[in-house]
Amino acid sequence: KELSKDKGIYRINLLGINTQQSDFGPAFFKDGQILFASNRNGRKNSNVVDNWSSNNFYQIYSASPDSGSTEVTKVK
Repeated sequence: KELSKDKGIYRINLLGINTQQSDFGPAFFKDGQILFASNRNGRKNSNVVDNWSSNNFYQIYSASPDSGSTEVTKVK
């Protein structure tokens, strides 16, 4: 029960790069960038989808959230 109490230590804010899809696992990268996984909308190939969720497969993306930009780039 102690762990579930909100002590107000942390604040979670959505960024402009968040989508309605599954965006998770941010990791700090170089020059203020973050890397994260997402199955955000893209070209969906009906022959290649995740059978469990029927959504796109996850890809790795990079973004610079501190700049206020909403631009994300798919990591190749």
